[in-house]
Amino acid sequence: MPFGTPDKSNSKKWGFRRLSLTKPSFGKQNSIDSNNGPAQVDNHEKILVGSSPKEKAPVEDIGEADEITNLNSKQSVCDDEEEELDVTGHQTVLKHLATQVKVGMDLTRVTLPTFILEKRSLLEMYADFFAHPEFFVLTTRENNAKLRFMYIVKWYLSSFHTGRKGAVAKKPFNPILGETFRCHWKLPTTILPSFSQNLLPSCDESCGNVKEGIQRDSLQNGAECQKQLVESGPVPWACAGDATFVAEQVSHHPPISAFYAECIDKKVEVNGYIHPKSKFLGLSIGVNMIGEAKVKLLDRKEEYTVTFPSAYGRSILTVPWAELGGKCQITCESSGYKAAIVFHTKNFYSKDRHMITCDCFDPSGSKFCVIKGQWNDKMYIMSPGQKTSTEIFLDTTSMKGNSKQVRPLQEQGENESRSLWRNVISALKVKDLDTATNEKKKLEEKQRNDAKMRLETKQTWETQEFSHAEDGAFLYKHTLSRRLEDMNSTCSEVD
Repeated sequence: MPFGTPDKSNSKKWGFRRLSLTKPSFGKQNSIDSNNGPAQVDNHEKILVGSSPKEKAPVEDIGEADEITNLNSKQSVCDDEEEELDVTGHQTVLKHLATQVKVGMDLTRVTLPTFILEKRSLLEMYADFFAHPEFFVLTTRENNAKLRFMYIVKWYLSSFHTGRKGAVAKKPFNPILGETFRCHWKLPTTILPSFSQNLLPSCDESCGNVKEGIQRDSLQNGAECQKQLVESGPVPWACAGDATFVAEQVSHHPPISAFYAECIDKKVEVNGYIHPKSKFLGLSIGVNMIGEAKVKLLDRKEEYTVTFPSAYGRSILTVPWAELGGKCQITCESSGYKAAIVFHTKNFYSKDRHMITCDCFDPSGSKFCVIKGQWNDKMYIMSPGQKTSTEIFLDTTSMKGNSKQVRPLQEQGENESRSLWRNVISALKVKDLDTATNEKKKLEEKQRNDAKMRLETKQTWETQEFSHAEDGAFLYKHTLSRRLEDMNSTCSEVD
């Protein structure tokens, strides 16, 4: 069927207003329907980004990185774009893999050629999951439980398209034990209404399952307490209106990364961990992302649990490319809403790639909408049983991820990712592979020597920012909810 303007009548069947939130287009591309007709994009409301508060410390903007020639430069040492592998390099990778791996083998301990590495750590790559933190703003201010859930779905589905910097999949650095990465993003200061005024949410039975209305904690000395909340948080040089992020490599064998994000003004926090398990599958490489993240809306007293898809490097004998696959879910125990998400891997007979299906269920277990499309292109929303739709739920081709703000190298700690890997990154930028390989080996050798020394002295590794929970998860030690509890009791005594 030809694609036209969204069918508003279908929106009423779903029982919520149309979710249409995109940013100005960049590098748009057409999506093709079953009849090879180009998909048309309707006019979405846009987020207006206003002026941001002044920074307490200078930062780097990844989106404006310059070429590095001096390791002590204040400029970023990472690029947004990655060079593609040439034919000779690709053949070298194949020969390298052929001598080291066999089908079903765990690739955790396999060393890849330096030139196939991406110029950043895996910890920094995880930060891309929060490239659209503006959705948290809309989630926290929404009074309807169903619409809050749909904004969480929208944030989740928008979080994958910014992760890959090049067409050919490259491997980020394996983080060193104790390595950390910190950054923050500027959030919009002015936001237009995100829903069409003529599409109102239906008051179904689920509306009464959660307490509606914001339950805000009042701080007696607001400005001073807010300042203390920022300074005791993961990124002390950020502002209360920013989204902040910290990640730490909390285990080496097995490799586990923990991450935490928050926005003080919006009273939202995200705590998660990921244990990637990679295997050689013959003609491809698979990485199972074990772990989960919990999104907490503190004023709403709601918690959303999300899981992650697996990643695959396909066609390694010809032209390699990456895709996501597997079943994931989003659940909210307090409201009862949940989503079952399937990242479809390409089958032998199909030309379609990066397809995704998301089924959303209300507290009674009834499916109230379906989202289909491509996670790196357009996704359409429809009522259950409907085969096609022109109602765009999310258009990632018109969304540019917010740039990470990172401190200059000379202000970073010794174990922060860009400082730790700066020699390797700088050598890769000028394509000095021998130096890059040697610098990488130095870091890995130091890690082995440190582990050997701890074993000999019977010492155990102590994590810096995260603690190990009984259920196997890793939790940030100074969450916003914990700091707020301490701050409320302290600030109520001031004045």
